[in-house]
Amino acid sequence: YCLLDSLWIRYFDQIIAVSDEIKKDMLKYNIPGKKIKVIDNGIDLDRFEKNILPETIKKEFGLNNGTKVIGTVGNLGHEKGHEYLLKAAKEIIEINKAIKFLIVGDGLLRKQIENMVINLGIQNNVIFTGYRKDVPELLSVMDIFVLPSIKEGLGMALLEAMAMGKPCVASDIPSIREVIEDQKTGLLVRPESPEAFAAAIS
Repeated sequence: YCLLDSLWIRYFDQIIAVSDEIKKDMLKYNIPGKKIKVIDNGIDLDRFEKNILPETIKKEFGLNNGTKVIGTVGNLGHEKGHEYLLKAAKEIIEINKAIKFLIVGDGLLRKQIENMVINLGIQNNVIFTGYRKDVPELLSVMDIFVLPSIKEGLGMALLEAMAMGKPCVASDIPSIREVIEDQKTGLLVRPESPEAFAAAIS
């Protein structure tokens, strides 16, 4: 995909990258830097700052008021790193069985990820919502938002969670560092490390 992309876009008059990290990736493919303009991804804050009542979502998924909810939003693909969050979830659940993990999104690896949940023995604590359009409402029930990505353009879901004032734990990778300042606006942890994610979430 990247190779085909680089072959085509070099002929464009102007290219917009959604983050500095994406621009760096383009430069690796010898795309002229003068053609590339960085315009960071943004979100409509009004959608996330409105008064959202979480009761409907709690009822839909059987979440009690005392239940702590850890959640993530994103395509169920390898680059999103769900496996590391789920392995961290197992560690956390062994200490506190009242915690639920909400996995919002769909994708090619859904069945594989669902099987991993069963193999880890945490199926009673993990909820798959599938693809949803009511992201603000789903974020409203989360106590902590986690983005365990291996690779990101900028992380729209992270921007959305932060817009709702959710504590965020995310992979310490270049594009996410453009969004989170470690220990100030969230926690950055070593990518692909279930142990690091478990410690930060705990």
